[in-house]
Amino acid sequence: MLNGLRRLHGRFYELALPWKSAKELRKRIITSDKNTLLYIMTPVHGNIGDLAIAMATKKMLAEMGLKYIEATSDDLMMLKRLHSLGVLNNRRILVHGGGYFGTLWPELDELFRTIVKKVPESKVLCLPNTIYYDNTPEGQKLLRESAEVYNNHKCLKICAREKISYDLVCGYYNNVVLMPDMVLSLDESKEANPRNGCVICFRNDVEKELKRQEVEKYIEEANSLFNGRVRTTDISKLTYIPIDKQDSAIKEQLEEFKAAELVITDRLHGMILCAISGTPCIVLKSKSHKIKGSYEWIKHLEYIVLAEKEGSLARLYEKIPKKRFYYDNRNMQPYYSKLKKYIYELAR
Repeated sequence: MLNGLRRLHGRFYELALPWKSAKELRKRIITSDKNTLLYIMTPVHGNIGDLAIAMATKKMLAEMGLKYIEATSDDLMMLKRLHSLGVLNNRRILVHGGGYFGTLWPELDELFRTIVKKVPESKVLCLPNTIYYDNTPEGQKLLRESAEVYNNHKCLKICAREKISYDLVCGYYNNVVLMPDMVLSLDESKEANPRNGCVICFRNDVEKELKRQEVEKYIEEANSLFNGRVRTTDISKLTYIPIDKQDSAIKEQLEEFKAAELVITDRLHGMILCAISGTPCIVLKSKSHKIKGSYEWIKHLEYIVLAEKEGSLARLYEKIPKKRFYYDNRNMQPYYSKLKKYIYELAR
């Protein structure tokens, strides 16, 4: 009986935590300096790519000397339930980047649209995002409805993180600019690591495009190519990762890639983490256009190979020189300089 009551009490405590966190966030926003940025829609889920975007953003904000309050997507969902999203109004809002605009991740897309409606007096800058709408009547209807919401806001700027996304919405969104993914601003290639074998990192979510037979074929080819020295991983962990544990989770994933002679992936940030760490990588197709579009930023890197169509892993691997690689993002620096200018303007 007593143990049952303890379990029940523990369950109620767990359920109350998000409410408590949202109320504390509301208080922090109300009592904070109006010049403090609100960095919103950050993740606490286990997708290392999204966590790396947040890490790169915070690093940039720290270098710029800007103060901010962080509000996760979970916090905002709870504020929405409490009918308290209006607390964000008349504040300077920086929105987390990623790949949630459009029809692939409808809950986050709907949350962002709701926030835009609730903050008519705010200056809002949305960091580099992939924008993807299904080519269906429903998808195209959502594109038009979203454009109407965004265009009605008097001070909203949206960064598209590849030209495909930019071209898709250029005739719909009034204020959209092209900008690379935030993680591409990092450089993790300076330290040399001993490398051994191959790491395979495939999707297992709504963006998955590879069929089971294709996955098995690639694993078999990799085992043949590396004499069985093949490990599998996934940069989307099925767990909650609190803000104070995120940097160590990202570092752990980077170290896994940096220990590989080759990474084979169909994940955007599988490719990007390999790029910034100087890790040879073969990139396969996925449902969204974000891989193909983002590859354009890094196609000069000879150690990242995009497989446009099904082919032999051995032939693709032959294209990669066998040497030590360093990450080069000089072509993106003018874009990041412009992004910093946008952030400074937001903070004024």
